[in-house]
Amino acid sequence: MAMIIRFLFLCVMCGLHMIVLAGCVSGSPKLTVRDSRVVGNELRLTVETSVSHSTFTSHGSTVSDVASYCVLVDLKSSTPLAHRSRVIGPLYNYTAERSDMAYNGVDFTERDRQARAATPRIFFDDLGELVRLKAAGARYQREQLDFASRPPRWQAVDMQSLPALSLWRTIFSSSGRWAMDYELDVPHLYDMRTGEQKADPWLEAAFIDYRSRARTNGTLANARLWLNDDLTHLVVTPLAGFVARDGTPSTFENVGRQFNADDYALDYVRPDSQSRVVPTHFGMDGGTHALAGGLFMINGEPLLLHGASGTANLSKLNGETAFHSPRLTDIPGRIRSSKGRNSRLSDEEFEKLASVYHFQKIFDQPESKRLVFLEYDPKEFTPYINFVWGSVDVIAWYYQEGRIEYQRLNLKDVFSSRSGRYHASNAEDIAE
Repeated sequence: MAMIIRFLFLCVMCGLHMIVLAGCVSGSPKLTVRDSRVVGNELRLTVETSVSHSTFTSHGSTVSDVASYCVLVDLKSSTPLAHRSRVIGPLYNYTAERSDMAYNGVDFTERDRQARAATPRIFFDDLGELVRLKAAGARYQREQLDFASRPPRWQAVDMQSLPALSLWRTIFSSSGRWAMDYELDVPHLYDMRTGEQKADPWLEAAFIDYRSRARTNGTLANARLWLNDDLTHLVVTPLAGFVARDGTPSTFENVGRQFNADDYALDYVRPDSQSRVVPTHFGMDGGTHALAGGLFMINGEPLLLHGASGTANLSKLNGETAFHSPRLTDIPGRIRSSKGRNSRLSDEEFEKLASVYHFQKIFDQPESKRLVFLEYDPKEFTPYINFVWGSVDVIAWYYQEGRIEYQRLNLKDVFSSRSGRYHASNAEDIAE
């Protein structure tokens, strides 16, 4: 009997040892929204399904079984999501593992680089077309997915270049049509529909002037830059609420005068060579500082989008408010309390936290007189809250009427989980 017990004990110990050596690998299915666009009343998404692997013996994690799909949603319909959406794909499949860092854009190993090379470049352009770029020598074959054909199929459009944009010194215009890379000595403007570089001496000079001033002024160095699609305004908005080391509000200089960063911004206006100072007055709602969120041409006038404490506002560049929204706090928050909530976080503080949105995309639809906000991938993290994962929030603000429409789309209604990963329900195959 003692020998049997000893044998069983050794078997258990050997099993535990093998588990430790194996690292206790666990896998969990994931849904990731990679890109988005709103075209009329249709929401267009690229969604990736994958499996995330982690071990108890390693700080690293890997991702495998990546498949991409295009999801089209009718935003005007009130029927269940499964009835008002189309799922097309897969756009591509890649089953081998890569590091989690590589999956999110940073390659470290040869395995990561192979995964990157095997993943096609697929994105929505500023018109909402789903584009695939296929390497063809030094250039790329641009293809668009024809949604109208049944089955959908890729259609060749033309050849184009792919600009090598710097990571930290590139900004895009409001719609994403234009990209300005100001890392180089002479900034480069690119038309992202074709990949071609466009000469624009006035805009290049504006960026050179801003860059030289930002090198000697931390307030401007930490500012956000906004470029409208007409390329007539480059607006520089310092981050409101920052203070200098002595506790005074941060400032910047223009034509020999100092300006409070909480109340003013810089505006480069074509064809003027000298920047202007424009009032912003973003401090509002009892001193809560607002954050600028975009520059849009509305009714022929440049308006800055900003908001704080659950509000959204469009302001003229003279500081006047053109449009003001109802409070967004009436919309269900993206976060909910977890069981392990910090006892030091009061109900009031949590409610403030729960009303904060971090929009991934903001689209201007002038034909409908509305802005459409999308949120689907919260970047903030705290151990005291749980985000509502696997969903997309769509908020339409009809700024002239002051009306808000809201809907939350649960992607799990069109992607079912089985056998340890998500599978697209009723996906339409793409024609060869």
